[in-house]
Amino acid sequence: KKHGVLTLSTQSPMVIFCDEETHPWIAEMRAELAPGVDTRYVVKNISEYDVYIQTHAIIVANRAKSPGYKSPDERNTASYFITTMFKFTAMLLAQQLYPRASHYVWIDFGCGHMLREGDKYIPEIMAAPRPRVCAMYIHYRQTGALQDMSMYLLYMNPTSIAATLWSVEASYISQLYTRAMSIFYEQLSRGCGHSEEGVFTYLYDRFPEMFTLFYGDYASCAQNYHKIRADQETVRTFFVD
Repeated sequence: KKHGVLTLSTQSPMVIFCDEETHPWIAEMRAELAPGVDTRYVVKNISEYDVYIQTHAIIVANRAKSPGYKSPDERNTASYFITTMFKFTAMLLAQQLYPRASHYVWIDFGCGHMLREGDKYIPEIMAAPRPRVCAMYIHYRQTGALQDMSMYLLYMNPTSIAATLWSVEASYISQLYTRAMSIFYEQLSRGCGHSEEGVFTYLYDRFPEMFTLFYGDYASCAQNYHKIRADQETVRTFFVD
């Protein structure tokens, strides 16, 4: 709840995806933090969506066969992978609920635990969203490094594109959704995959024309959206160099 305050304080129309257990307290916090701001709730457990029903067993089976999934990171579960991939479905559903919007912005619910000056810069993002799919690329990955998908994604996702906060122009949503899900299913067919960030990396490598990039580190996802204000050394070391 503490880490969700930043997200729920956003003074813009919002679609919140939650389940029956979390809906009451999220709605109470949202009403207190953004009174009068149009907010719509999609109350449905992640396990009830088709993507979960159809792929969970496949991911579990893949991981049983792969040595790369013997990881001490307890959050790296099949459900975690599907939940992060749900972001692309969420954008599609948000467009159906708010069909006249020019742009849509994803904000992780708990990003308040590390997003630097989000309360200052998220309103600026809402006021002036950038074109195409606008995302932060932290650590650049060359095409050659991505050629063997199974090997690249064997031991979690190497840091690349951050999925904490990103935006998409309305005309790109269907293309983003279909291309992201095609890469998701390609990863499953190859027995690999960890989260949406690994999908984003291949999306940019294959379709760079879809993207408007910005640069920095996870903490500066809001701060650096319009221009680099922080983490310059990260940009120089992990993207430029």
